[in-house]
Amino acid sequence: MLALAKLLSSYSHRRMLHGELPKFSSSEPPGLYIHVPFCRSFCSFCPYVKTTYDPRVYKDYIDLLMKELALHDIAEFTSLYIGGGTPTSDADSLCKMVSRIRDRIQQEVAVEVHPLDASRDNLDLMRSSGIDFVSIGAQSFDNEMLRFLGRNHSAAQSLTAITNAINAGFEVVDVDLMFDLSDFPAEIIMSDFSQLLRLGPTQASVYPMMRFGGNNPKRIPHDWRAEAAVFEELEKIAQDSGYSRSSLWTFSASNTDKSYSSITRSFFLGLGAGAASYDGNIFSMNTASIRHYTKHVSNGIRPSRGHFQLNQFTSCLYYSFWSLYRGKLFHDEVRKLFPKAWKHVALILSLQKIAGNVERNRHETTLTTKGRRVFHKLEEWVTYRLIDPLWKGMKSENPSLQKLQET
Repeated sequence: MLALAKLLSSYSHRRMLHGELPKFSSSEPPGLYIHVPFCRSFCSFCPYVKTTYDPRVYKDYIDLLMKELALHDIAEFTSLYIGGGTPTSDADSLCKMVSRIRDRIQQEVAVEVHPLDASRDNLDLMRSSGIDFVSIGAQSFDNEMLRFLGRNHSAAQSLTAITNAINAGFEVVDVDLMFDLSDFPAEIIMSDFSQLLRLGPTQASVYPMMRFGGNNPKRIPHDWRAEAAVFEELEKIAQDSGYSRSSLWTFSASNTDKSYSSITRSFFLGLGAGAASYDGNIFSMNTASIRHYTKHVSNGIRPSRGHFQLNQFTSCLYYSFWSLYRGKLFHDEVRKLFPKAWKHVALILSLQKIAGNVERNRHETTLTTKGRRVFHKLEEWVTYRLIDPLWKGMKSENPSLQKLQET
């Protein structure tokens, strides 16, 4: 795993390329991700591109997203994931956008839903527009924890939102929970998790608090061993409740093979301010400045901030990392996508099997319990060494985002 970390590190230190962005071109239909950056209030932990919700600006932004989509010659997408920000700040405009492009999406349409936006009327509107999956950002059922996170809703409102979403009949209802061992005891997440599973969502996603540089210059170090132990205790609770650990940080009901995950598409096109795209060769980022985004898209120019050119080996590592994150790496898929690099990655995986971190057969590789512990540390390492520097650069071009992160 350390070898994989060091190899991924080389990607984070590559110089971002500017100038004309190469045309998006993947060997299979990509997923589609849409970033909607508007929020009524701001959470203390969130590093993503965001700005204050304004109804008029929101509607104009939806039109810009459709113009940006038209700049790419892609007929169909495997799935659509809509994140933010708070995309459900204007449920009516959001659903009108989904209805316009639903017939171009082969499988699920998924959206992040704020608990205060999860009324039965809004959820019914989402279902009728073609949204199949929802993720409720509950974060905790402990009101003190919610205040610490800067959330503008109560635990009771989250519980109502989850119940409403389950009763609305979506194919997948995911619920996000967070824990922070630096400030709160592990008993809180154990209680939150048990309470959530009794409600019966399709999936529970549990995240350790990530202290991005912009939000916490004096970053508190993670006790990754303690965090990994929390997940192993959650796994026991999940098994007793008819759930299983379906990826590194998610638990799914035993009666489903579907999952909510916006980060594990093989290839994806990102639309909106701060959105990322990956086609197997190029990893690119849109500008984080909404002003620049608006100017570029209005003039028919793709709003790229810059891109990284990945060789096949680095791409194969990137693909393999997220496949293992979601629980399983299928050898035939990787061999087909990255034929020149597969043998090198296969050697790394063979060494990991000797170390006891993975189990392998002819067709697939999965993480062992030991491997999940190590991968947990690796995932946090990737967050701080790869993702955090990207957000830092994006913050510098978006003064409003910088101001929010400094408050």
